[in-house]
Amino acid sequence: MKIGILLSRVRVEEKMLLAAFEKRGVPYERIDDGAARFDPVNPGDWLRFDAVLERSISYARGLYALQMFNAWGIPTVN
Repeated sequence: MKIGILLSRVRVEEKMLLAAFEKRGVPYERIDDGAARFDPVNPGDWLRFDAVLERSISYARGLYALQMFNAWGIPTVN
């Protein structure tokens, strides 16, 4: 299982989440919401995630990214 964490910057809450993932040995990857690019037709490498946790500061970036992940069948948590 691999978790993606969509975020703008690492704030105190995100540091606590990342520490909890590391403590439990849960593999995760940080996804920079400003650098993420999506191809609606081809999910490509995004399918490596079993779930995505959205912690973006930007409402619009988070919303549209979660719509893409959900369309590809990747569960998301906001």
